[in-house]
Amino acid sequence: MKRKVMLLIVVLSLSLLIPVSITKVVASDNDIEYGKMAKYLPSNGEIFGWIQDLWKIGVQGEYGYRMPGTAADLMGRDYVLKKFQDFGLKNIFLEPVPATFSFPDTWKLEVNGNNMPCYFLRYVGFTPAQGITAPVVYVGQGSDAEFAAAGDVTGKIVVVDIIAPPTPASAFLPLTIFKYDPDDTLTGDNALENWPPTNLGINDKPGPGNPLIPGSYDFAKARGAAGYIAILTFTVNNNNQYLHWYATPGLPGLSVSPTDGAYLKSLIASGTVEAKMTLTGSNGTGSIYNVYGTIPGKDYGTPADQFIAVQSHYDGWACNDASGTSVVLALAKYYSQFPKEQRKYSILFCEFGSHFGKLAEWNTYPNYAYSLILQNKIKFATVIEMISKQYKIIDGQYVETGLVSPRGLLTTQYTLRPLPAPVLQAAKDAVVKYDFERTLILHHYFNGEALKWSILVPTLGHISENAPQFTSADTPNTVMVDALRPTTAVFIDIIDAAEKNF
Repeated sequence: MKRKVMLLIVVLSLSLLIPVSITKVVASDNDIEYGKMAKYLPSNGEIFGWIQDLWKIGVQGEYGYRMPGTAADLMGRDYVLKKFQDFGLKNIFLEPVPATFSFPDTWKLEVNGNNMPCYFLRYVGFTPAQGITAPVVYVGQGSDAEFAAAGDVTGKIVVVDIIAPPTPASAFLPLTIFKYDPDDTLTGDNALENWPPTNLGINDKPGPGNPLIPGSYDFAKARGAAGYIAILTFTVNNNNQYLHWYATPGLPGLSVSPTDGAYLKSLIASGTVEAKMTLTGSNGTGSIYNVYGTIPGKDYGTPADQFIAVQSHYDGWACNDASGTSVVLALAKYYSQFPKEQRKYSILFCEFGSHFGKLAEWNTYPNYAYSLILQNKIKFATVIEMISKQYKIIDGQYVETGLVSPRGLLTTQYTLRPLPAPVLQAAKDAVVKYDFERTLILHHYFNGEALKWSILVPTLGHISENAPQFTSADTPNTVMVDALRPTTAVFIDIIDAAEKNF
């Protein structure tokens, strides 16, 4: 749309029709557009620099990303800790979290004696050092009925087509409180391009998008298969990585690309196929770390002190989720420049570890944020994840659309933990003011890190997913850089409104 100052008369909401009259500003790096906050607000370039730093830490590690428990993960933790120190936050500390680790060191697939590129699935079982060799059988999408039709798979390696159908944006309209899509680009578009995979199997992190139901991996294990090969049909031609899944261990599992998967199926269709799977490594337990820092409010250090929480997670890649982490850093830097007397509440900044790993639930170990919730000291929580460019998979390749990925602002509205009306209105106003296009404000839908907060306190989260996530293709190029400063500004307006109305 043409980016110019204009008056917006009416914003359409599916659930509520609320007229607003706001001066809309351009979502860019022009200081004029941010008024009094401009001199304190990090630029798009500064925020993007933090994203690049975190991505470089991960891409230089052995797994190519900040995988929980690795040296790269610990370096990401320390990077965030140092930023909190540089910004002058108070009560900065690391909180150990019990976690389960699985570190593959060799993954290899040979089919009829020839190497086939592959990758490991997270938390599956390991093979002996010499690998396992067995006949291969194709079981379609791996439903219980398809396994039954394939016959006895005991001691065999099963091959499964993994699917992740797109979710149209229209599917979220019944949950939509407010829609800002001035160019009508969401109509007919997808909110989620290729997530979540629907037939992998039991996920030990159940929640919206992660159903706790048996799937192909679980059926294969229950029927005595020797190994499991996932064909990632939902991704680009040559990608064999899907690194956001938490198997119940025991059965070795590898993943292959759509191209290699199609070739493998053609071999199976033409005759007997034998494969050798090798997946070795080590399992164990240890600690990952949450990073905390506080910007004091007027009652800081007294029994009357209460908090607004701002959270993301620092493990992963560039967009998911160095981008969310870096917007949280931008908010920390912004608020650190004002005296505590200007704040009703202290602001608790939390950068959590191991979103992409198995870890203890926060109510099962001494978690600082959870303890504050139990003391009724957290008034409101915001969670920020993924500031994404949109990609389509066309002819087996990632193709940029030139648009920001559809954005969800996820709220606890219409629950026992609603936002005060002025806070919800501030969110709507900020979306328009900073031209936060392709945004749906949703109720009763939580994904990612926001889920755990939403069960306990009034919460507003941000997420904007894209097709390259969970793979090495999640590079800084997948971040919507022009949206970094506007995202920060939107949350400043929301936090400031929460200060006044909670």
